[in-house]
Amino acid sequence: MVDDARNSMKADFKPGFRVLTGTNVMSIMKRDASAFHMLNATQNFMDGINTSCSNEDDSVRNLNYQLLLIFHTDSERRPCRPVVQIISLPTAPNMILNSSTSTPEGNEIKVSCQLGDSSINTAHHLDIDSDKILCVYMLSLTDTEASSMITKISKLNSLFAQNNMVLTERSNIVLFPVAFQKIFPIGARQIADLWNASSATDVQVSIIMMMETIEKSRSIAVRIARLHPYLATPENLLEAVSLFMRKIDISKFNDGIMKFSKI
Repeated sequence: MVDDARNSMKADFKPGFRVLTGTNVMSIMKRDASAFHMLNATQNFMDGINTSCSNEDDSVRNLNYQLLLIFHTDSERRPCRPVVQIISLPTAPNMILNSSTSTPEGNEIKVSCQLGDSSINTAHHLDIDSDKILCVYMLSLTDTEASSMITKISKLNSLFAQNNMVLTERSNIVLFPVAFQKIFPIGARQIADLWNASSATDVQVSIIMMMETIEKSRSIAVRIARLHPYLATPENLLEAVSLFMRKIDISKFNDGIMKFSKI
């Protein structure tokens, strides 16, 4: 399902959007870091729905997590359907060729979380189609970012399942230039707004999750913050992250192996 630009003004709207200050961000990070270690101990309140993220002992000790942003391609070879994954690697990406546990082909990928994946058990979820992947970008995460992302992805997946939220595919129809997007208070712009929304786009939930979990001082966070979650297109998102995330080999990714792309 592709969102219709003509219906853009009908998006769920919650007045009085909360601004995250530096103090609020630090408070949220401390709270989520604590919740991260308790994630598996908390029983999901929805029967039959597995929305929790993998959190095995080795992963917790190493906290060697990476953010993957997978873009699919449409019929015109433009980016579409972004999917956010959190993965764990046995060693840091820059240590792959120097580690005795690695091979020249790369390291095995262990998926810890995926935003809006089939675990939400609804008719609308975000899938990865290995035959239609345009590019895959990776960002190394700090311990705080990783714990916050895993916790919030689990919360968002629970929210999608609880509200039976409709997740639609955002088209590349440009509604407003990026330079003017921040002044338009249309649709959900943070996780708190999603509790009152009945629908969201794949680009929207990806941007919201990254804006609320990536350290604010990082260059990629500054670029993402320029995007309006509802108005931004897949092309806008790809342009924002491509300078600060490394591209990985698609064929190796489809085999479950992480290796940087030579292109």
